[in-house]
Amino acid sequence: MNPEELQRNIALYYSKLPPKVQEIFSSMKWLETLKQISLKYNLNNTQQETLGTETTLLLLGIIHLDEYQKNLWTELNLSEEFMDNIFKEINDSIINTIRPKLFEVFEKNVKSGISEKADWQQNINFILSGGDYSAFLTQNSPLEEYPLGGGGQILHPVASATPQEGNKDDTVLPVFFINK
Repeated sequence: MNPEELQRNIALYYSKLPPKVQEIFSSMKWLETLKQISLKYNLNNTQQETLGTETTLLLLGIIHLDEYQKNLWTELNLSEEFMDNIFKEINDSIINTIRPKLFEVFEKNVKSGISEKADWQQNINFILSGGDYSAFLTQNSPLEEYPLGGGGQILHPVASATPQEGNKDDTVLPVFFINK
């Protein structure tokens, strides 16, 4: 989830947190901890943003602790010693007191489809729509019954309908890369 999308939806995610996690999140002491870590390990702006975004996702129950650690390992690209120390400091200062609650919130979010474990296509559609699935509903196409053309015969597994068969508009398909 990108930082802008996260910023727009913080209130929604925050409202689903247990009171103890809300208290820690709203105290903003965790941000001071991240700032100190960033200075101590000389993180650049991109690394600081990643650390802040991923920690926010964790505290809001959008990603699991394992995913959090994996993402930071990949994105921060620091030595093993630095990463071990960063995780220890974050764990000691932020996570330990609310660890069981974070797992509970994450599991609730998985069930409601908010978490990163939800179907990736569903998450992309929801994000792109600004939270409005009706943005993806369209009128029935004249080719809906036979989307591959050929009157129900599959001409080619990847062939699409031709303009002569009724698809008069250009179709633009977005392509996404999701790096894990």
